[in-house]
Amino acid sequence: MLTKIAVGQFQITRGDFESNYRKAESFIKLAAIRECELILLPELWLGGYDYKHLDAYIAQSQDYLSVIQNMSSTLRIGIAGTYPVKVNNHLYNTMVYFDPTGIVYKYNKIHLFSLMKEDIFFSPGDNLCSFSKPWGKVGMAICYDLRFPEVFRKYVLGGVTVMIISAEWPRKRVEHWKTLLKARAIENQIFVIACNAVGKSGNEIMGGASSIIDPWGEVLAEVGSEMDELITANIDMELVKNARDTIPVQKDRRSDI
Repeated sequence: MLTKIAVGQFQITRGDFESNYRKAESFIKLAAIRECELILLPELWLGGYDYKHLDAYIAQSQDYLSVIQNMSSTLRIGIAGTYPVKVNNHLYNTMVYFDPTGIVYKYNKIHLFSLMKEDIFFSPGDNLCSFSKPWGKVGMAICYDLRFPEVFRKYVLGGVTVMIISAEWPRKRVEHWKTLLKARAIENQIFVIACNAVGKSGNEIMGGASSIIDPWGEVLAEVGSEMDELITANIDMELVKNARDTIPVQKDRRSDI
């Protein structure tokens, strides 16, 4: 079954909700015009990584989240990205997927990047989250999760055929990003949809290289490391079956060991 997916890569301006929202809005509307089923946005795209102002960002996000949910329903497109969310005094980096039906799915980032002190400001999630669409079952992951293959294998054992990953991954390690995205697609025989930020964020320059990768590790669409851009690609779910029938990794896997 064919479906079209969009990825909106752009530079996030810390604290400038309106500017960031306008960039995302233009991409969402363009993706809807191109008849995409889903658009993926970068990690913490609305306000950026700014630990000192996270509580304020949570409050500021609420009105925008309502607008995004309404946009999803009106334009009939799924919208995914991450936001700071507080639950019972615990602060999470949360991927939120707004479905056109009005259903909302949430995944709290499990692996927190201690090198950037993310583990000091956020609490780790402890559950995976996936949702089913007519064209496939979708799993959710955020940035540093990419370095932990067991997350992806757990999703695949639960029937996931498409992974969406939002990130703010730095340019100095962008080759890791590219290699790991392909590896996760190949070893699990799934589609990997990945959206990274681009440009300067604080003291870091983000690496871009957002991409859509098929179960054979072929890059269907990719953007460079220096520009705001929307990319789209048709994904054919028959390729998952084709890859798994050709190389039966799941059948040959020694789960007993």
